[in-house]
Amino acid sequence: METSLLYISSRVAVIKINDGSKYNTKQEYRLVVSGNELSNTISPIINEIRTTDKVITPLYNLKPNTEYTVCVYTYDSDATCANKSNSTAPLSVIAFRTKYETETLNVKSFGAFGDGVHDDTAAISAAIMCAAKDSRVLIPEGKYFTHGLFLRSGLKLEIARGAEIILTTKAEDIPILPAVTPYYDESDDRILSSWEGNPLSTRAAALTAIGADNVLIYGEGVINGQASYDNWWTFDKNHFTVGRPKLLYFLNCNCLTLIGLTLKDSPSWTIHPQNCDKLSIYCTEVQNPKDSPNTDGLDPECVTNTKIMGMHFSLGDDCIAIKSSKIYLANRYGKTTSDMIISNCLMEYGHGAVTVGSEIAGGVFNVTVKDCIFHDTDRGLRIKTRRGRGEKSVIDAVSFENIEMKHVLAPFTINEFYFCDPDGHTPYVQDKNPAPVDYRTPTIKRLSFKNIDAVDAEYCASYFLGLPEKPIEEVSMENITVTFAENAKAGDAIMADGIDKVCKAGIIAENVKHISKKNVVIDGKLVD
Repeated sequence: METSLLYISSRVAVIKINDGSKYNTKQEYRLVVSGNELSNTISPIINEIRTTDKVITPLYNLKPNTEYTVCVYTYDSDATCANKSNSTAPLSVIAFRTKYETETLNVKSFGAFGDGVHDDTAAISAAIMCAAKDSRVLIPEGKYFTHGLFLRSGLKLEIARGAEIILTTKAEDIPILPAVTPYYDESDDRILSSWEGNPLSTRAAALTAIGADNVLIYGEGVINGQASYDNWWTFDKNHFTVGRPKLLYFLNCNCLTLIGLTLKDSPSWTIHPQNCDKLSIYCTEVQNPKDSPNTDGLDPECVTNTKIMGMHFSLGDDCIAIKSSKIYLANRYGKTTSDMIISNCLMEYGHGAVTVGSEIAGGVFNVTVKDCIFHDTDRGLRIKTRRGRGEKSVIDAVSFENIEMKHVLAPFTINEFYFCDPDGHTPYVQDKNPAPVDYRTPTIKRLSFKNIDAVDAEYCASYFLGLPEKPIEEVSMENITVTFAENAKAGDAIMADGIDKVCKAGIIAENVKHISKKNVVIDGKLVD
């Protein structure tokens, strides 16, 4: 067994315990955390016993500028100190030094009540604005009622255990992010907000960061959007002029890290990073009801160099929906989504576990999904696109490896006739006859699926529907096992006009140039 360090800051570290598991470890482990404070001349030993049953584990409440050793033992070990000899040898050892910190700004010192009644927006905002380089803004235990907080570069924000940020449900109290702000000389303009790939004014999120670099948000606390069918979830998304808030919105940010936290009851998309680089998310939990509309867990749009590890999703729409805008923004900015790793995540109850689309006019490249578990989602992989996404909409080098699926209705789906947008049911989008290849035509190149076990599927093993004028180029399937639920029911594997419901179907493929199959077994039968 190996333990590796994924991230380190002044107060938090993230480690990976690699015992061959995906999300939960094979057993619970005892962690002996020992440190020497370098800022103290006496250099006392700090020992703490912690436990974990997760592959990706955050270590909170560390001290700045301290050398730590973490020894991993079995749970029943009597180990108590990593700095003394012990009869039980550790399974693995990792050492690191936490980073320097200047000060802590406690929001209660700035007048925050934390009682869930008073509006604490101004007090928390004051602490954020006063934070110096290498300092920490601490939101301690309590309930903090706000109408939206804005983050800035260099911020380290800790939302501690027992702390809950609560977003108001009164739309009139939440600032509006205008979709477009024109330059004074009319030479250009700036996009400040969007919805489903187009510029659109929206209400600000519970946490918003625009043009902020080197931001760390972490902790064991909660961010609560308070959404329900009594407020945001009855809002008609097709007719709004100002969109519902997301829970977290990051625009044009670089080097942004999110660790831990529970995000619940989001008014719409839960985490929406847009036009960001070097995004890292570890061990964040997203909790939205199964029937809540448009409550995607994570919508990375035009992001590059992204790590998503150890997350848990339980929600009412796609768990992760990878996007790159619609054709207007794609042509204007030329932004793609590329170089993304998704690993060791648990995804439950979404429409799709990992979705690509449908707003992918800028293209999606080099995405790896590995060592994950999909439970009770409608689809495992869900690619959805359509005519009109444009010639820059190229999907290439998307791979899934070492995935466990349980009761995923349709494990693999690719749909190039997705009936989204006001024109989604028009003949141009839905006609199954070849259309001219032009600037509006999307492309799907190479997709790879390897070492995947799906049990209790219902609709089909896979449904691949490409465009007749530009077929899907290559699908590779290796070491795939799919078994169907005994009482499976027929349903819609993909969302396109004129498609029949299916039940216990194998590999359905239309307009695909090449499918390679090696050791693909569907309901006990080897598929050639």
